[in-house]
Amino acid sequence: MGKTTILLGSVAPLTLAMLAVPAQAQQDGGAQGSAAEAPTGGVEDIVVTATRRDTRLQQTPIAVSAITSNTIQQMAPRDVGDLAAFVPNFSASRIPSFKAAAFAMRGVGTTTIIPFNDAPIGVVVDDFVMPSIQTQLLDTFDIAQIEVLRGPQGTLFGKNTTGGVVVARTKRPDLGAFGAQLRGEIGDFGTRVVQGSVDVPIIQDVLGLRLVGSYRHSDGYMVNNACYGPITPIATTAFAQSYAGRTGCGDGRALGGDEMFNGRAKLLWKPTPGITALLQYEMVRDSGDAPGIVNQTRPGFVFYNLGFRPGTGNPLKRAGASDGDFGFNDFDAGQVVNSDGVYANVDIEIGAGTLSSVTGYRSQRSRLPGNFAGVVSPIRLWDASRDDNRKTFQQELRYAVELSDRINLVAGGFYQRDKVDFCVASLLGYLDLLRGPSAVGNYADNPQVACNKQRATSTALFAEANFELTDRLTLTTGGRYSWDKKRLAARTAVFAQQLGGGIDPSVSWQSFDSPFDYGDFDRYPAGVLRQRASWKEPTWRASISYKASPQFFTYFTYSRGYKAGGFNELGTSGVPLIQAQLAPYDPEKADSFELGFKSDLFDRKLQLNIAGFHVTYDDAQRQLLFPFTRSDGTSFSEIRFINAAKIEVKGVEAEATLVPTDGLTLRGTLGYQDGKYKSFSSPTPTARNLVDVPLNRTPKWQASGSGSYDIPIGDIGRITLFGSVTYQSRSLFNFDLNNPANDAYLDARTLFNASIGFTDASDRYSIRLVGQNLTNQLYLTGGQTVGQLFTRETYGPPRYIALELGVKF
Repeated sequence: MGKTTILLGSVAPLTLAMLAVPAQAQQDGGAQGSAAEAPTGGVEDIVVTATRRDTRLQQTPIAVSAITSNTIQQMAPRDVGDLAAFVPNFSASRIPSFKAAAFAMRGVGTTTIIPFNDAPIGVVVDDFVMPSIQTQLLDTFDIAQIEVLRGPQGTLFGKNTTGGVVVARTKRPDLGAFGAQLRGEIGDFGTRVVQGSVDVPIIQDVLGLRLVGSYRHSDGYMVNNACYGPITPIATTAFAQSYAGRTGCGDGRALGGDEMFNGRAKLLWKPTPGITALLQYEMVRDSGDAPGIVNQTRPGFVFYNLGFRPGTGNPLKRAGASDGDFGFNDFDAGQVVNSDGVYANVDIEIGAGTLSSVTGYRSQRSRLPGNFAGVVSPIRLWDASRDDNRKTFQQELRYAVELSDRINLVAGGFYQRDKVDFCVASLLGYLDLLRGPSAVGNYADNPQVACNKQRATSTALFAEANFELTDRLTLTTGGRYSWDKKRLAARTAVFAQQLGGGIDPSVSWQSFDSPFDYGDFDRYPAGVLRQRASWKEPTWRASISYKASPQFFTYFTYSRGYKAGGFNELGTSGVPLIQAQLAPYDPEKADSFELGFKSDLFDRKLQLNIAGFHVTYDDAQRQLLFPFTRSDGTSFSEIRFINAAKIEVKGVEAEATLVPTDGLTLRGTLGYQDGKYKSFSSPTPTARNLVDVPLNRTPKWQASGSGSYDIPIGDIGRITLFGSVTYQSRSLFNFDLNNPANDAYLDARTLFNASIGFTDASDRYSIRLVGQNLTNQLYLTGGQTVGQLFTRETYGPPRYIALELGVKF
């Protein structure tokens, strides 16, 4: 997927110092990562936890980018995905039709909303592994530090990943003093943002409470103004012909608006210097609109022939959407994602080390109605609500210890249990126009509901040790053994009348409260199939690092990562399932070699980090058309994940921070990656050689440059100027198995953003004017061809101007 927003473009040229996302000093003292003292006028020294130990960023043998709360404040992102443009070879977006994260890194990324798939890019918040992509686009107001670790993570961080991991740490309560912060924003597209926090020391230096809340509302930047007709039904039924000749357009309302609240309550207890316990409750209440989708269907496709054709002009002004509440598709309520989490992080110093426990429980309720084709229509052409109820429990124990002056060790165990109930309720009126009604009536009036249930556990034991062979040379070795188990129960999409196994005309969808009633497999067992699978796999990392001088640090690392196998989403086609469809796909594995160096130059005024990498993905999981044969000899095909390819990606990443004078900081990133398939086989015949298809979501070049400058205004305060520019080269988003003309590419784009702000001398009051996408560039963020039915596209936001006010107490 492409990026939906790339924040803060700049007035600084790309050729400015090559580029880094620096982490600035963290002032709240709450997160585990922090900044050490730096020489006046130099680049601040950052402490990261990328090795599960506090280490200097400049002496950590991993390609890691760190972004602290001060840097986040400068960039003014909407969520953590907006920061991706400032990390080399990392991109973030949202999956078309849904407000869900789509991260990509070093040739692999998330491209689907299927809730059963393990993501190749993990997200860990306060050491809890986020299980759902629907809530991985974190609000940044309460973030103390983000670390983006690039490359396979096969030893220390939660579940294994093949691409990398985003590690976020939120701000902890201040045990020393009362404090409060309030920030508000008003901007284009009806945007209103209110964010606040309060720290209350209950017992000085022992017990403290922190409350955080963030509310965002916007109307959306796309317009429901797609037009249709004259409708040309192919079916000759009276119902189909009643739509013949109709024309019309959308109602002109804004689409894709936000309506979200995030809140956290944290209690920090430190009864002794050697014991720290953090208990927190998190809640998310999101009921924003379904994203705006643009119909770009070409001649020859079914929807085009039926009369639903794309318009001309600005695509932001001709998106299409549905409304109302019918057939379990409640567009009036919006796309609802509600989650609640309770987490406990406990650290106890025992002997020469620290025992850490991470316990968490999270529940999520998602109701995601969507207009899949981006059309306006008097008939529910293809509306579907993808709903899930999810419950996740996690327990991790680890012990970090110094075994001697030259040996330290981190070892532990990880367990996660994930329970997902998932149902899709579809209204497929295009079938009424194409071939006539179903056996129980019109498709547009009667939802078909497919339900899948998955129960999954992931267990691992891990250890990693550092051996200081000399004062300058260090060897790091680590390993992890993972056990993954998954169970699936599924039934194909059925009408309410078919739940008993035959056809009962006395039953209708109105007889049920929700689509999850269809998923009561004990009450309605007809057509339900079950399967289970398990995998176990060792992964590892070995690194040798050398501190040539206090200014130069270099390392070489080999690592293996693993992404668990899984089950496909089943039954949305309505074709009766056969047991072969429940066969799982196997794990994806990654082997990575990385060589890098990190440096502090010119009396710490320039920090320059460069890494080169070569990674191979075996048994890469890809969605392809797969053929099946029933017991009676008839055949059918479906799109499903299979282990289809071997991938090779190599590239270079550079990050730099330059502080030429007090108050001026210049930063940037540069990423180059060359990815290709070494082998790629399709289970069905194709008209093209798939090995020659570019890797999707793998732009060859990505770059950013930014600058911030503080200008003192006597004893009054200071003015802060900030700007950035981000660039991404052309890349494939989605491809067609047979016709390259149907491939969807994201064009190259360059986005400029900037801000100017004033802060008073007491650092209490602030005001800032923010501008994003200042050149008002129109850019594609996603595209997809759905069989021979239709083609849809999504676009990023246009120019955005906002005024922000802040106060601290």
